[in-house]
Amino acid sequence: MTLLSVLIVAGVAVPVAEHTFGPYLQAARNLGLVAIDPSLPPRLAQFRVTLRLVADHLQPLVGRRLGRFLPSALVRLTLRIFELLLVSALIELAMSLPMAIYFHRVTALGLPVNLLVVPLIGLALPSALITFSTLLLWPSLAIVPAAVTAALLHAISGIVQLFSTMGAGDIRLSSPGSLAIIAGMLLIGLAVWAARNSRFPVVGPVVALACSAACVFYPRALAYHPGVLEVTAIDVGQGDSLLLISPQGKTLLIDAGGPIGGAQASNANFEIGEDVVSPVLWSRNIRRLDAVALTHAHSDHMGGMPSVLQNFRPRQLWVGSNPGIPAYEALLAEARRLNIPVESMAAGDRFAFGGAQVEVLAPPAGYAPGPAASNDDSLVLHVANGQTSVLLEGDAQAASEQHMLAEALHSDLLKVGHHGSKTSTTPRFLAAVAPRYAVVSVAHHNPYGHPKMEILRRLQDDHVRTFRTDALGATSFYLDGSTVTAVPLAAKEP
Repeated sequence: MTLLSVLIVAGVAVPVAEHTFGPYLQAARNLGLVAIDPSLPPRLAQFRVTLRLVADHLQPLVGRRLGRFLPSALVRLTLRIFELLLVSALIELAMSLPMAIYFHRVTALGLPVNLLVVPLIGLALPSALITFSTLLLWPSLAIVPAAVTAALLHAISGIVQLFSTMGAGDIRLSSPGSLAIIAGMLLIGLAVWAARNSRFPVVGPVVALACSAACVFYPRALAYHPGVLEVTAIDVGQGDSLLLISPQGKTLLIDAGGPIGGAQASNANFEIGEDVVSPVLWSRNIRRLDAVALTHAHSDHMGGMPSVLQNFRPRQLWVGSNPGIPAYEALLAEARRLNIPVESMAAGDRFAFGGAQVEVLAPPAGYAPGPAASNDDSLVLHVANGQTSVLLEGDAQAASEQHMLAEALHSDLLKVGHHGSKTSTTPRFLAAVAPRYAVVSVAHHNPYGHPKMEILRRLQDDHVRTFRTDALGATSFYLDGSTVTAVPLAAKEP
């Protein structure tokens, strides 16, 4: 990307400047040397004469020295600002392609940010050097330049954070397709060529770079199987996250993984929603989710949810009954900030979702959660496509399973409750579901010993083909209305 930036500056920005404002910037220097004028093109010589006339008229008002200096200084400052804007705009256009490929993001606000930040950086660097030098010679005096440096750095950081919170400041999108990437690269090459070889050395390269940037927004069709309900267990370690794509192509994400043991266990350099869940969704060409469901407010299900909401702006957030703990309230506040409607669901709710039929099995209507998040708060969904169906249990335990026994539970696929803990998948519940397939979302060598051998034997005794994310990674199940097909996406190393 650094090489591309240098290429755009040298190959496009410099030639464009040479054909527009560059000669005027040079001509605005050394106005006192009248002998230079005859060697310049007439338009530049006339420009210098005009600046001298302006200077002559200013001298009675502001003084001789300032009057002679001010017109040329203002012109050079204006042209330098224009140069900064030109370089920033061209680099931003060219960078849209690699930014979309590698970081799934583009920004439309780089230009104003650079306009504000670059001058501050120009002040911060000498201020930092002065601070360092003063610290070596007179430490007690270094507090003055250090305060100036800190103020400049805080201002730079504040500006970047302010613009990053705006919608156009951080546009998230899936990777461009192969044709879009090839077209974007060719257009960048065309821009470099046009800057020096075409009859339109200004308009040509600018239009070519704008078209290259537009390539990243070319819509790609959702990668799905029409008429088939897809359930993909995403490998998020010791947590849950499942992607459902309906027979008509509607998308639902259930949970988004997260750190076990609460937010304090998270790594500042790694965020499961941003670094694991979002790339999986982008790989399927998903730019906006139709719905996101949170089963319950434990961190290993909810921790990655804020990033998912920000990146995919779902049309709805489905929740059950959860206690008002700070992390959950913060998630609801984020949904309100993003104008995402929150739908509270309870057992008995039934509705269609993109050709699939969804039934809520838990929590019961009127369920009152305790003061802390509990596994039995779990929102349990039964999703059917024709004669095939999946039961998504979250972390529901024996008490919740007991309440669900009154419902028709038979499902071809079971998302095993609570990562295969002994507190879930009770014999009566498993017999009522009678699945042919099961999937356990679990981390390799997790501290809880999940899935428990007792549960695995129980599934084996009932002839349930069981897939584990710690052994097989992400696995997709395709329910076409009459059969179920399981496809591990990439077997993991032992």
